[in-house]
Amino acid sequence: MASPPDELTFIAAEKRVAPWVMGFVYRHDSRCGDVVYELPELRPTIQIMLADDYWLRERGDGEEWCAVPRIALWGPRVNWGYGYARKVVRAFGFALTPQGFEALVARPAAQVTDRVVALADVQPQMAGEIERIVSRGSAPDWALATTELVLRLVGTKPIDTHPLDRSLSHLLEDRVDAVRRAAEAAGLSERQHRRQFQLRYGFSPRLYRRVLRVDRLMRRLHPSPWERDPHKLELNFADQPHMIREFKALTGVTPGEYARSKRSNGDATIRSLVAAGISPPA
Repeated sequence: MASPPDELTFIAAEKRVAPWVMGFVYRHDSRCGDVVYELPELRPTIQIMLADDYWLRERGDGEEWCAVPRIALWGPRVNWGYGYARKVVRAFGFALTPQGFEALVARPAAQVTDRVVALADVQPQMAGEIERIVSRGSAPDWALATTELVLRLVGTKPIDTHPLDRSLSHLLEDRVDAVRRAAEAAGLSERQHRRQFQLRYGFSPRLYRRVLRVDRLMRRLHPSPWERDPHKLELNFADQPHMIREFKALTGVTPGEYARSKRSNGDATIRSLVAAGISPPA
């Protein structure tokens, strides 16, 4: 049975960097060794591993374990897979807004959806600076230094919200016409919106909405998550069987299995839980 992390700290982004960064997270967990489900996460993140290597394996026959780059850009994940650390997860990372991803990475998120790439391959200056930042001090110091780094890198770039980004809030709404309203907010027909959304983010508006709803449901099922659902809107699935089918299709487990796992081990993380019966990398 997995144990709670030794430390799981969230540091909110300062207002001056909030257009580009959603927040910072530091995790230190010295009781690893289990294969876990890596569940969907729509926010792209930059993360540096400070202890053991971390391994990923996509689901499906014939998929192999791959070591995650030490300083990595995690693209939006809409498919669940498997993760593994032999003994210790010690990591510092931060989530990017759509504007932050575009300003810092200068490529569409579709190119890294369901992928993890070395940050040095897409933003070598930032990778080198992060290596220097975490060489001394603690997580609050790293968050402050990274804030200054992001502001230097974005420079005087205007905060210009892409029309498709403006449609994201409408996909949050639990309405049957949410996709139509999102297209209208972007000034596009539904067909144009779907095509451009796929090119920009790597998945359709409907899949984004499905993953977002299940992500919000995970936070509500979790007895003590480190990050709660900030939205007060209801989650109106057609019925309980529909909710169960959606949850399992996108996470690999049922809502009951997820809630029981989190209750039994006191783990505050949201998007990972023990995956029994899966062999770790050799």
